[in-house]
Amino acid sequence: MKEEDIHNVSTSDAVIKGFACLQCVWLISLDITRAAAGLPISELELMTLAFIFCALIMYGLWWYKPFGVQRATLILPPNQEKANIVHDRLGPPGAEGRSQGIGTVVETWLDLPRCFLFDPFDWKRSEYDEPRSIICNLTSLVFSGFHLVAWKWEFPSGTTRMLWRIFSLTATGAPLVLMSISGILLVHYATGSRVRYRAALKVVMYGMSIIYAISRVGLIILVFYCFSSMPAAVYKTEQWCHFFPHFA
Repeated sequence: MKEEDIHNVSTSDAVIKGFACLQCVWLISLDITRAAAGLPISELELMTLAFIFCALIMYGLWWYKPFGVQRATLILPPNQEKANIVHDRLGPPGAEGRSQGIGTVVETWLDLPRCFLFDPFDWKRSEYDEPRSIICNLTSLVFSGFHLVAWKWEFPSGTTRMLWRIFSLTATGAPLVLMSISGILLVHYATGSRVRYRAALKVVMYGMSIIYAISRVGLIILVFYCFSSMPAAVYKTEQWCHFFPHFA
């Protein structure tokens, strides 16, 4: 299939994607200006910045990806009979590396950046799995780490500030704990009871996913709860912001 054919079925071009990225840059510059002027930033803006970080990565990776394709294009090999024989023997791409895996992907529902807390940890992986798993874990780590910026911010109460710190630390540390424990289990897997370590890894994977999801939900709840008592300076804006056209 030619590259021109791929672009022909896309309903989104570089102008639309570039406009979305420009809007993201606008909010980033606005918050940087507020911070430089000593004006507070709301918790909602901070969480939005975290989502912008993931959105920019997504647009960078998907810049040439067609969107809105309603019908798949079937590409047949020159010899379909031989292709069917090879497919039946080898299976789909990556099947050989996953055939003895211990489970499917455990996906958190809070995956706006479309990254998982973790990737499926298989004892036999394809060559593309490890880099993807590392990238997803690092992205999740940075995304959650954004919330630590509000460590000393003003909150409606001391309890709210403490909960924010707990949820932020938990969400940030969950990917690190998962990668560390998974690495340790992998080392002992070769010498110990494989059934026991497989079961232990499942407990770690599902346990960390639940803890991570609870922390993320807790942060979202706190973001909207903080609207009950916001500093007055949050509603102030820099004068230069009024001279540049933008769309909110």
